[in-house]
Amino acid sequence: MMASHEMTMHAGRILLAAAMTVTACAAKVGDDIAQPVRPGCTAKGIPFWNGHATFFRYAPAFGFKEVPQAVRYRFSLRGNGGEKVSFEAGSPEAPFSPIWNNLANRQWTVVCEGINTDGNVIGVAGERIFVKTAPFTGGYVPAARPYREAARMIYEYMTALPGVLDGVRGMKFINAVCDSSEQGNVWKKI
Repeated sequence: MMASHEMTMHAGRILLAAAMTVTACAAKVGDDIAQPVRPGCTAKGIPFWNGHATFFRYAPAFGFKEVPQAVRYRFSLRGNGGEKVSFEAGSPEAPFSPIWNNLANRQWTVVCEGINTDGNVIGVAGERIFVKTAPFTGGYVPAARPYREAARMIYEYMTALPGVLDGVRGMKFINAVCDSSEQGNVWKKI
């Protein structure tokens, strides 16, 4: 349970977040979504968790295979709206961070090609289709009532249902007993 000053600080943070404009929220989220979530690394034995994933909110890094004698890799992306974007990296496992914030939220096809020292494409490291999804940028709806009141209301509703406490009437539970009254089953301290 939080102390009252902790709850006040928490409420202050919520009010501050609610006061931010959608643009400010989108900018803040944009900074975060360019960073991949636990990217794999074949050299370190870290597997790629997203081998079968198709939807990505955060910049992905795929486990494309190395092309022999490639010194760098070109990632060419084509959106289902016709857009084309590309970037180069030193590894076929590089995250999409350099371009992620500029990609539209839609389906994309990526082709990763190995490039030699002469700048020629010498092989395809991998190809993949994925969907970039929108980050959550909206505010939270204020609670209709405090959590404690909501929990009490749920408890009262559940215990008033027929048959819920039939088997425990009159039983003692750590300083409490359940009795029937006009208002339904009631827990009383003993």
